[in-house]
Amino acid sequence: MMGPPGSGKGTQGVKLAERFDNPHVSSGDILRRILASNENSELANAVRIIEEGKMVTDEIAGAIVFRELENVTGFILDGYPRNVRQAELLDIYLKAQGNRLDAALYLAVDKEELMRRLTGRLTCENCGETYHLSLEPPRRAGYCNNCGSPLIVREDDQPDRITVRLRLYLERTRPVLDYYQASGLLRKVDGIGSQEQVFARCEAALV
Repeated sequence: MMGPPGSGKGTQGVKLAERFDNPHVSSGDILRRILASNENSELANAVRIIEEGKMVTDEIAGAIVFRELENVTGFILDGYPRNVRQAELLDIYLKAQGNRLDAALYLAVDKEELMRRLTGRLTCENCGETYHLSLEPPRRAGYCNNCGSPLIVREDDQPDRITVRLRLYLERTRPVLDYYQASGLLRKVDGIGSQEQVFARCEAALV
């Protein structure tokens, strides 16, 4: 699953995982889980440099994702790779496992729509479920429908941070589209519309 922040990668990734009966592997969820845990492995400690405002290396980012892919044949990968080097490392890992990617699904959404989505996003601090103040509000204002925990606005969803995230996406991640285009794996999907409409397009691009 590929696309800029707010394009719906997580939402559609989960739905596609259910449709094809494969695990949804989100690099962001993995990182947050490690940071919230007491895991004391060398890998977990390497990841915690994020708390110092630093970025993990491409090799470390790959290692945490590949750990999730062990003994898995099919998967929906969300949020990784983020640059061409990570895409190359993923290809190397999968080839060693006798596996390969079937497609790189790109959700195309314009900047105006991305800003509208991201500036109203709410996230459950317990289970990670997301909502939107106007597009998809929770049944009870401020609380998650699933677990009843409080909803928060993530730091990454503050307007100034959103601008930075979109800039970084263009600089670092957009070239990955060219990488997968060259290999014939890229499938571009219009990401604007209802969740059901976008899901139908995603499904059609994969079958």
